[in-house]
Amino acid sequence: MKKILFFLLALFLTSSFSYAQDSNSSDASLGGYIWYDKDLDGIQDYGEHEVRGVRVYLLKDGVETGEYNASDESGTYLFENLEPDHNYSIKVLLPINYKSFTIPNQGDDDSIDSDIIKEQKENVDIDGETKELVVGYSEEIYLKSGDHYRDLDAGMLCRCVAWIDVEKSTNGVDADYADDAIEVKVGDEITWEYNITNSSLVTINDIKVVDDQEGEIDCPKDSLAPGEEMLCIKKGIAKEGLYRNVAVVSGTDENGTAVEDEDPSHYIATSNLACLGDFYWYDENLNGIQDKNEYGVVGIKVELYDQNKNLLKTSKTDKDGKYLFCDLEPGNYYVKFDLPNTYLFIPKDRGSDIKDSDADSNGWSHLVELSDGEKDLTIDAGIYCSCQEYEVTGVKRDLSAISPFIGFVILIIMFLIAFTIKPEKTKSR
Repeated sequence: MKKILFFLLALFLTSSFSYAQDSNSSDASLGGYIWYDKDLDGIQDYGEHEVRGVRVYLLKDGVETGEYNASDESGTYLFENLEPDHNYSIKVLLPINYKSFTIPNQGDDDSIDSDIIKEQKENVDIDGETKELVVGYSEEIYLKSGDHYRDLDAGMLCRCVAWIDVEKSTNGVDADYADDAIEVKVGDEITWEYNITNSSLVTINDIKVVDDQEGEIDCPKDSLAPGEEMLCIKKGIAKEGLYRNVAVVSGTDENGTAVEDEDPSHYIATSNLACLGDFYWYDENLNGIQDKNEYGVVGIKVELYDQNKNLLKTSKTDKDGKYLFCDLEPGNYYVKFDLPNTYLFIPKDRGSDIKDSDADSNGWSHLVELSDGEKDLTIDAGIYCSCQEYEVTGVKRDLSAISPFIGFVILIIMFLIAFTIKPEKTKSR
């Protein structure tokens, strides 16, 4: 028993010492993974494969070092023996059968996202021949002595299969989100443009463009060669309120495989009367502010009252968590927000009027004064689940500083050492 315990203890100390030696190494290294992002989500998912033979160049403090290598059969690359205390980044050459780099910095795990934050066309010397290629630049990583970073990754979108894109605009504006909605007057002419592009290396046939509000859209042709594009146009008359329509383009490749893409746009049409809105969201981190990655809540009842709290109108939040009341005479109004079961309203007025919550604990806003033709889109409501292990300040409760299991194992080892390892007694003469 003693020998086993001594062996385990020695093994632990040896591995710890070896790790300390590696960590204290005076050099540094940088590596990562090149992969095909099949579902376009910016995350290295199960079933998405590596991309081999991709040239990766090393930059030091923003300047190319001239050093490069290619991703190996597992899709990884590695630069070793780097001088510490410098910023390092990579430049990646996009293979010709790939469309672009995927969206960077998705999710909360840096080890499975893509870090290419900029791409552009450059003239690159490839074995003495100059070629114009698409290149991607990563974010910078500061390496100290002993740092061995392995997660500077690059995801790519492939053009080796049929790929079609639609970019939809309203009156020339790419208003994908409600916050980007162009402002028009009721009765104004609206022009929607649908720019259709074959982004693949194969011909796409049977192309059809359908707008979920405006119906099928007439286009110049129903087939596009590789890299070809066309513009389809639809005109209409602005309707009152927030208007969202989505374009869907579909087609088939030469093997009959279906391809599809979609893109929304928005406008908001008002009369000379006033409007009041706008956002109902789930405050995930409980800071009282509408943060970038926090989403609206759909289908919540919102009521409009006059200054005497007489009910005037009722609406519901849309698929983006937005609501809007228009055709309002100048005057004073309250907004009352409904509350789902097990949820509570966050504290109000924690930041700027545009990004904070305006609902009190009962769902009532403050009294809002609207002038002639005014559009006030700052009356928001944030909620959180009452079942959360959170204080309202957004700080999680620190339930334990150490895993109970690990603590139990440590106690057992200490007990065994104490009662099995005893000093040898010398015989008296």
